[in-house]
Amino acid sequence: MSGCAQLDFYKKRFDYLFKQYFQTHYQHLESAYYQQLTYALETPAKRLRPLIIYASVLGFGGALEWADALAMAVESAHTYSLIHDDLPCMDDDSFRRGWPTVHERYSEGVALLIGDAFLTEAFGLIGEYRGADSLKIRALQDFFRVMRADQLLYGQWRDLYGTVLDLDGLYSLHAQKTGALFSFCFAAGAYLGQNIQKTTLHRIGREIGVVFQLQDDLIDFHQDAKKHFHFLIQNNYVAIKKLIEETYARALQDMRELLPNSQWMCCLVENLAQRHL
Repeated sequence: MSGCAQLDFYKKRFDYLFKQYFQTHYQHLESAYYQQLTYALETPAKRLRPLIIYASVLGFGGALEWADALAMAVESAHTYSLIHDDLPCMDDDSFRRGWPTVHERYSEGVALLIGDAFLTEAFGLIGEYRGADSLKIRALQDFFRVMRADQLLYGQWRDLYGTVLDLDGLYSLHAQKTGALFSFCFAAGAYLGQNIQKTTLHRIGREIGVVFQLQDDLIDFHQDAKKHFHFLIQNNYVAIKKLIEETYARALQDMRELLPNSQWMCCLVENLAQRHL
């Protein structure tokens, strides 16, 4: 199976396992709560972060069940962040990928609780994996580092309260909000390798997380002149496009050297690099 074909296979696998996990553990609860809990799982999603984890773990020859656990943990954390980001007190979005957001479909109180549930579940998915304790502890330590108060939450705070004034500030914001979780995903397989591999993959993941978000900024720039950071993007448009191209090219070269089996990780990154700007 080619690298790109594997992406589709593991996306379908993940979608099935993720929904099955919540059904197995929580379908016995009151039906209204269960429907609210699983509503976010039905929203169309790219499952990018889980796919990166599968590519990393399997690229190092790791166990598929370990990749499943990490992938579900990261997607749970990502789902929490989306539900809370959509709230009126945050980004105030009524739709996500064409579906009403959780607070629009139900209420703000429900959205807060369901977001909290997904975040809590993320740590449990790693901790309850039936594998070596040393492996789980290293993963939980790294996961905490990317979810802690000076990363995703601080990035959202900076975004909300307008402390980003220049391009360096925008880079660091994206490194906190998107790059941190990407760094965990890219390095997921390196718990089976050497520390130098994990350090390098953390760096690659953080850098790709930044340029992935910058791609979204450029897309927003073309579609909505009132969008956040519009003038910052306008004044640095050429430099940002150059950074995106150089970062993806460097990441592909590094991963071919690092991963014993890099075929479909490279395919995944190439797909990201070709996103329409």
